[in-house]
Amino acid sequence: MADGTWRQPRSADLIDYSPSELVGRPIVLSRDVNVRDRIFELKDQDVNGCTIVESEIIGFLQAGQEVILTEVTPFSFCDTYIWARVRQRD
Repeated sequence: MADGTWRQPRSADLIDYSPSELVGRPIVLSRDVNVRDRIFELKDQDVNGCTIVESEIIGFLQAGQEVILTEVTPFSFCDTYIWARVRQRD
């Protein structure tokens, strides 16, 4: 992911960008995205990857919506997830 390769990108606008390059960028969602009340927690980690405790879903953003990423936090414990705070584009 740090090299701009995403396993399950929620937007084609993410491709070729690392998480640190995304703050302030507008993206168009290519699929529905859950809105959650807080960041995921690490439950377990081993050679096969990590197990997370998901936070509560409090809503969703629809595919086709344009949002701006205001904060992007890669998980230090698992490189297959990032946490992003977004706002809807005016």
